Amino acid sequence: GKVRLREVRPAQIKDLMVKLSEQVMQGHGKMMAPRTQSKVLTRLRSLFREAVSDQIIYVNPVEGVRKVKAPSSEAVGTVLDFGQAARFQEMGQALYGADLCRLWPALFTAVSVGLRRGEVMGLTWQHVDFKNGVLQIRQQLKVEHGKPVLGTLKTPHSRRDVYIPESLRVLLLGLRERQEAERVAMGSAWRETGAVFATADGGWTHPANLT
Repeated sequence: GKVRLREVRPAQIKDLMVKLSEQVMQGHGKMMAPRTQSKVLTRLRSLFREAVSDQIIYVNPVEGVRKVKAPSSEAVGTVLDFGQAARFQEMGQALYGADLCRLWPALFTAVSVGLRRGEVMGLTWQHVDFKNGVLQIRQQLKVEHGKPVLGTLKTPHSRRDVYIPESLRVLLLGLRERQEAERVAMGSAWRETGAVFATADGGWTHPANLT
């Protein structure tokens, strides 16, 4: 506002960040995201750093101030209702059948049994137990330095066995046959990762592709 640069203190910047974290953004009715807070802080820090450089002030009041993390309880997800799920399946199957959505089996798996993105993309065939009808969730595919890497699950309780619905079982069996044909076609160029939702040469599919 009208506060002079020389009068700004770290406490005022901290109060500002608290207010921003509680601010409802226009358009979607959600609280300001931490990423947006970071952009505000970065810009403020740059402006005050320039003021220090110009000797208008001698201490940058933004240094050391951090974004305010919103309570996790505020983050509430939404689910598809029956009609939306049915429409989603209808569209996905049509696109997959026309070879326009390679990752439809991964999307359907996520919706069918409620897996996180990393859990879906980290599935390997050894963790698909067709005999007992379960998916064994034991690992996840994460992104480190821009590349997909296997890692541990988000929490110890994330390690679990999930029942495979019949519709998903049929889709996964078809996917395995399709992948076997790709493996034969690729020959020595095939990468043996064991990934269920692999790339055309058998490698790990980047999780961002599913998003």
